[in-house]
Amino acid sequence: MQNLWPQSYWTTPLNAHVKDRLENRLHTLVCKGQLSLPDAQQAIVKNWTTAYVTYVGPLPGGASPLPDPQ
Repeated sequence: MQNLWPQSYWTTPLNAHVKDRLENRLHTLVCKGQLSLPDAQQAIVKNWTTAYVTYVGPLPGGASPLPDPQ
């Protein structure tokens, strides 16, 4: 599977550190049996910024979720 959302550590306010928080949250939910692994994977593939809002909370810096890829 391709990484559809490569993310720099240097961009602001959305960067790899923010995406890492989402990945860690999804990891916790999967390990607790509160979310299936395929659902967690699909959330990131579809749009990681929307998944962040769903599973973590508001995006930092007042950012809005990015549009879904075409």
